[in-house]
Amino acid sequence: MYDQFKAILMKIIRIEIYKSPIKLKKPFVISLGAFDYAENIVVVIRTNDGLAGFGECSPFMLINGESMETCYVVADYLAKAFFGKNPLDIEGCSGEMDRVIFGNSSIKSALDIAFYDIASQHAGLPLYVFLGGKNDKPLVTDYAVSLGLPEQMAADAKEIKERGFRIIKVKLGENPETDIFRIKAIHKRIGAEIALRLDANQGWNTQSAIRVLNELASENIPEDPVLGGIRYDGNGLVTLPETTGLGASINPEYLRCLTSFSVC
Repeated sequence: MYDQFKAILMKIIRIEIYKSPIKLKKPFVISLGAFDYAENIVVVIRTNDGLAGFGECSPFMLINGESMETCYVVADYLAKAFFGKNPLDIEGCSGEMDRVIFGNSSIKSALDIAFYDIASQHAGLPLYVFLGGKNDKPLVTDYAVSLGLPEQMAADAKEIKERGFRIIKVKLGENPETDIFRIKAIHKRIGAEIALRLDANQGWNTQSAIRVLNELASENIPEDPVLGGIRYDGNGLVTLPETTGLGASINPEYLRCLTSFSVC
């Protein structure tokens, strides 16, 4: 009964929004262009009972029409609408976001993640358990090869393989002929035991995709600011946290270096 009473009284007392541009070690190239930064928005929602929910989004103008700058502006509108609201009313908060502004799914997703982080912390459960999931199978991540000359992409894929990754994502989408040559060069360099994921980033139409896949059929191609949370174990494996909520927070020293605003 006491916990239920606390849940009813829970209120949002502060929302912090941070720009988090992360400089890449080298430009990352896809069919839509070359990028020097991973541009992210970090959200922190704080409640009157001491809980803090963290969320993050990675907007991409050419994919969803949002940028780090637009998310930062829209976040101000959304944060003002949530001050004093109960973060455990996730459905109500989601509806409120849609009433404030149409679209803008990236920044809304960052706030949504923060709401679920708070809710699962309040329930005393890891987020994956709160959502009805199980931690009963290995989770394997990939590593992407930037779009470039076939020889360079093959060399990059070899380095990724030597680092222990079991799956390699290959950025493509320039044209079918060159892309086929790139994939064959990579496949020849790393062998058939490493799975390849092909990612053309809207660079192919249906006919191009069918052509590339048919051509490859004979090839048999199958500094972190975050504290805690999902852990990378090497060899492409990741481990889910067993602590409540996301099990993650953001290094306060890192946040202090970012452009930010707060609604409280």
